[in-house]
Amino acid sequence: MNLLFISILCCLFSLQQIEEPGTKYRKGDYIIYEYYGAYRSDTITLTEKVLSQHENHIVIQVTLENNHEKKIWKQYITDTPENQRNNIIDSLKLVTDHSEITLKNKNNKDLYELYKGTYINPDTAMTLSEKWVTDRNSRK
Repeated sequence: MNLLFISILCCLFSLQQIEEPGTKYRKGDYIIYEYYGAYRSDTITLTEKVLSQHENHIVIQVTLENNHEKKIWKQYITDTPENQRNNIIDSLKLVTDHSEITLKNKNNKDLYELYKGTYINPDTAMTLSEKWVTDRNSRK
Protein backbone atom coordinates (compact mmCIF):
# COMPACT_ATOMS: atom_id res chain seq x y z
CA MET A 1 0.00 0.00 0.00
CA ASN A 2 2.77 2.47 0.95
CA LEU A 3 4.66 1.51 -2.19
CA LEU A 4 1.61 2.31 -4.34
CA PHE A 5 1.21 5.70 -2.62
CA ILE A 6 4.90 6.55 -3.15
CA SER A 7 4.65 5.49 -6.81
CA ILE A 8 1.66 7.78 -7.35
CA LEU A 9 3.45 10.70 -5.68
CA CYS A 10 6.53 10.12 -7.86
CA CYS A 11 4.37 10.11 -11.00
CA LEU A 12 2.62 13.33 -9.99
CA PHE A 13 5.95 14.98 -9.17
CA SER A 14 7.34 13.88 -12.56
CA LEU A 15 4.31 15.31 -14.37
CA GLN A 16 4.71 18.63 -12.57
CA GLN A 17 8.32 18.87 -13.70
CA ILE A 18 7.36 18.09 -17.30
CA GLU A 19 4.65 20.77 -17.30
CA GLU A 20 6.99 23.53 -16.10
CA PRO A 21 6.93 26.39 -18.60
CA GLY A 22 9.98 26.79 -20.83
CA THR A 23 10.13 30.55 -20.31
CA LYS A 24 10.66 32.88 -17.39
CA TYR A 25 7.86 35.17 -18.58
CA ARG A 26 4.33 34.82 -17.21
CA LYS A 27 0.94 36.24 -18.13
CA GLY A 28 0.64 39.72 -16.65
CA ASP A 29 4.39 40.49 -16.61
CA TYR A 30 5.12 43.94 -17.99
CA ILE A 31 7.81 46.57 -18.36
CA ILE A 32 7.53 50.28 -19.13
CA TYR A 33 10.24 52.34 -20.85
CA GLU A 34 10.32 56.12 -21.29
CA TYR A 35 12.42 57.75 -23.98
CA TYR A 36 13.16 61.45 -23.70
CA GLY A 37 15.99 63.91 -24.07
CA ALA A 38 17.63 66.24 -26.52
CA TYR A 39 17.26 63.81 -29.43
CA ARG A 40 13.43 63.91 -29.21
CA SER A 41 10.92 66.73 -29.21
CA ASP A 42 8.51 64.73 -27.01
CA THR A 43 8.54 61.78 -24.62
CA ILE A 44 7.74 58.27 -25.85
CA THR A 45 6.33 55.66 -23.48
CA LEU A 46 6.75 52.03 -24.49
CA THR A 47 4.88 49.33 -22.56
CA GLU A 48 5.41 45.61 -23.15
CA LYS A 49 2.94 43.26 -21.44
CA VAL A 50 2.70 39.46 -21.60
CA LEU A 51 -0.90 38.66 -22.58
CA SER A 52 -0.54 34.89 -22.60
CA GLN A 53 2.03 32.17 -21.99
CA HIS A 54 1.91 28.45 -22.74
CA GLU A 55 5.15 26.53 -22.26
CA ASN A 56 7.71 28.66 -24.13
CA HIS A 57 5.16 30.39 -26.40
CA ILE A 58 4.27 33.92 -25.36
CA VAL A 59 2.18 36.77 -26.73
CA ILE A 60 3.40 40.26 -25.89
CA GLN A 61 1.29 43.36 -26.44
CA VAL A 62 3.42 46.42 -27.10
CA THR A 63 2.04 49.94 -26.78
CA LEU A 64 4.08 52.90 -28.00
CA GLU A 65 2.64 56.33 -27.35
CA ASN A 66 3.62 59.97 -27.37
CA ASN A 67 1.72 63.27 -27.48
CA HIS A 68 0.64 62.71 -31.10
CA GLU A 69 -0.03 59.03 -31.60
CA LYS A 70 -0.54 55.62 -30.06
CA LYS A 71 0.46 52.36 -31.74
CA ILE A 72 -0.37 48.89 -30.44
CA TRP A 73 0.92 45.58 -31.77
CA LYS A 74 1.26 41.98 -30.66
CA GLN A 75 4.38 39.88 -30.93
CA TYR A 76 3.97 36.09 -30.96
CA ILE A 77 7.22 34.56 -29.75
CA THR A 78 8.71 31.15 -29.09
CA ASP A 79 11.07 31.97 -26.24
CA THR A 80 14.28 30.06 -26.91
CA PRO A 81 17.90 31.16 -26.48
CA GLU A 82 18.41 31.10 -30.26
CA ASN A 83 15.33 33.25 -30.92
CA GLN A 84 16.42 35.72 -28.23
CA ARG A 85 19.94 35.98 -29.70
CA ASN A 86 18.59 36.55 -33.21
CA ASN A 87 15.48 38.62 -32.32
CA ILE A 88 13.20 36.10 -34.02
CA ILE A 89 9.45 36.42 -33.59
CA ASP A 90 6.89 33.98 -34.96
CA SER A 91 4.22 36.49 -35.93
CA LEU A 92 3.55 40.21 -35.71
CA LYS A 93 0.09 41.81 -35.68
CA LEU A 94 -0.81 45.49 -35.73
CA VAL A 95 -3.82 46.21 -33.52
CA THR A 96 -6.33 48.74 -34.85
CA ASP A 97 -9.66 49.91 -33.43
CA HIS A 98 -11.54 47.16 -35.25
CA SER A 99 -9.10 44.39 -36.12
CA GLU A 100 -5.63 42.88 -35.99
CA ILE A 101 -3.58 43.04 -39.16
CA THR A 102 -0.87 40.42 -39.65
CA LEU A 103 2.34 42.04 -40.90
CA LYS A 104 4.79 40.20 -43.17
CA ASN A 105 7.78 41.34 -41.09
CA LYS A 106 10.36 40.11 -43.59
CA ASN A 107 13.80 40.37 -41.95
CA ASN A 108 12.13 42.13 -38.98
CA LYS A 109 11.57 45.23 -41.12
CA ASP A 110 8.00 45.80 -39.84
CA LEU A 111 9.08 45.28 -36.24
CA TYR A 112 11.92 47.76 -36.69
CA GLU A 113 9.48 50.33 -38.10
CA LEU A 114 7.08 49.87 -35.18
CA TYR A 115 9.86 50.48 -32.65
CA LYS A 116 11.04 53.54 -34.56
CA GLY A 117 11.35 56.46 -32.19
CA THR A 118 12.91 54.33 -29.48
CA TYR A 119 16.25 54.22 -31.28
CA ILE A 120 18.67 57.05 -30.69
CA ASN A 121 19.61 58.38 -34.10
CA PRO A 122 21.63 61.52 -34.72
CA ASP A 123 19.81 64.46 -36.32
CA THR A 124 22.47 64.80 -38.99
CA ALA A 125 24.58 62.36 -40.95
CA MET A 126 27.61 61.13 -39.07
CA THR A 127 30.97 62.41 -40.24
CA LEU A 128 34.48 61.46 -39.26
CA SER A 129 36.35 64.03 -37.27
CA GLU A 130 39.76 65.16 -38.52
CA LYS A 131 41.34 63.95 -35.27
CA TRP A 132 39.94 60.44 -35.70
CA VAL A 133 41.11 60.24 -39.33
CA THR A 134 44.57 61.51 -38.36
CA ASP A 135 44.88 59.08 -35.43
CA ARG A 136 43.69 56.18 -37.57
CA ASN A 137 46.08 56.98 -40.41
CA SER A 138 49.03 57.29 -38.05
CA ARG A 139 48.54 53.68 -36.90
CA LYS A 140 49.00 52.25 -40.38
